[in-house]
Amino acid sequence: MGESPVLLRFALLAFSSVLIIVNPFSTAPLFAALTEGAPPAKRHPTAWRAVVTAGVTLMVFAVLGDALLRLFSITIGAFRIAQ
Repeated sequence: MGESPVLLRFALLAFSSVLIIVNPFSTAPLFAALTEGAPPAKRHPTAWRAVVTAGVTLMVFAVLGDALLRLFSITIGAFRIAQ
């Protein structure tokens, strides 16, 4: 029972982080503008391709991101703006 709040907190943090990274509130109008005039039969596969591409990119960096940062000798401290 003690792990439930911790798991919920982690899930909310992970979801909010992905939501901020993907930023659907600004990308949806961009997608609409870029596919304006295209028939729905073309827009639907284009949207799915974009979702799959973004998902795969996020997964690859989630799995290999730490190794990539170590490869280029980039520390987490380099990302900190202020302490």
